[in-house]
Amino acid sequence: MKRNNQMTPRHSGSAVAVILALFALFPPVPAAACTSAVEYAGSQYEVCVADYNRYSVRMFWKNDDGKPYQSLSNLWSALKFKSLNPVFLTNAGIYMNDLTPLGLYIEDGKTLRSLNTAKGLFGNFYMQPNGVFVINNMGIGSVVETSRVIEGHKKFRYATQSGPMLVTNGKINLKFKEDSPHRLIRSGVGATANGIVIIKSMGAVSFYEFARLFRDRFGIRDALYLDGSISDTMTDAHNVSTWGVSYGAMIAVIRRQ
Repeated sequence: MKRNNQMTPRHSGSAVAVILALFALFPPVPAAACTSAVEYAGSQYEVCVADYNRYSVRMFWKNDDGKPYQSLSNLWSALKFKSLNPVFLTNAGIYMNDLTPLGLYIEDGKTLRSLNTAKGLFGNFYMQPNGVFVINNMGIGSVVETSRVIEGHKKFRYATQSGPMLVTNGKINLKFKEDSPHRLIRSGVGATANGIVIIKSMGAVSFYEFARLFRDRFGIRDALYLDGSISDTMTDAHNVSTWGVSYGAMIAVIRRQ
């Protein structure tokens, strides 16, 4: 007598109820956020790798009333109100006392601040070469030197100008010294073929150390410094630590629906 090997699975009503109860108590864990802690050459960094398939990266300066969001927490709340899913926020480059970006700023295809080509002035922004972090209409990010930017380029959907360039075409900025005593918290941005990489040091590091991290640890050939000690981040796992600091434009990493 042949045995039928095909069996129809059966579940009792009580078993199904138990399974449903377990899902209610322990819902599926969502995909991990873009952030991770990275140790490199003795220093600690917070790194967000925004994979193009999972995240979009955008920039925000002012709310619907035309006023700067000012804080990461304000922007986070506004994005949630608009049914968006932020996973990471940080300040987007150097700005003036009135929270106006110091250089080129494009948001959602609109040029709100023009390219700043001044040289020889004091401050990190003017250390040469400086550059622009751009996101094109396809959502792909890149970092380009200021001298190579064609202002108003129709392929720029977002852009923020800052300085100095950390890495240009695979070479660390020649103004950086390996033994420099000038160490601060620093944030910066670059891009790979798969996504946008945003990094903030957890402690004080030199420009040279920070540039090496982008080039040697992440293989990024063009990277831009965003800001220094006032830099902060906000994720769905931790809140901001720089209370009382007001920011100009900000970068948001948003989980795709």
